[in-house]
Amino acid sequence: MFKTGQKVVHHSYGAGVITAIEEQMLDSQTRRYYVIALTDAGKDSQLMVPEDRVSKRLRPLASGQELRRAMKVLSSKPRELPTDVKERTALITERLSSRETLRTAEVIRDLAWRHRQKRASRSDDKLLKRALEMLAREVALQQGIGMEEAAAQLQAKIAVQET
Repeated sequence: MFKTGQKVVHHSYGAGVITAIEEQMLDSQTRRYYVIALTDAGKDSQLMVPEDRVSKRLRPLASGQELRRAMKVLSSKPRELPTDVKERTALITERLSSRETLRTAEVIRDLAWRHRQKRASRSDDKLLKRALEMLAREVALQQGIGMEEAAAQLQAKIAVQET
């Protein structure tokens, strides 16, 4: 499936590199885990994903072409989100859990617009921050740059968003 050294994206934590595939004993059962060093998340920040959950939690890093499309989405015209907070949060959470780069970019675009319109809830702001961090990690890993530079690229695209 995936190999050591491969760049991947975890659906909740963002981008990283598989540093090892280890076997560990838990409750008298040996299980295989993919060990992932998360991008720019701290020196000792790693994640272990059980082999039987890899297909649901990991995907390969987006290609340069996919990330260019995501950057275009960021500056495109936003879609109106539901006015009900619970409904909006459910929609956004579903988009983010899809594990698709373009869907994450759509979330950022739509929530950033809502934030600028002074219509964002605290929940919206938290989800926007999470989505920005996830996409910034992926951009940073794909381009070989730091998180700050990747985040600045995202913010620059959002700043020229169509209305």
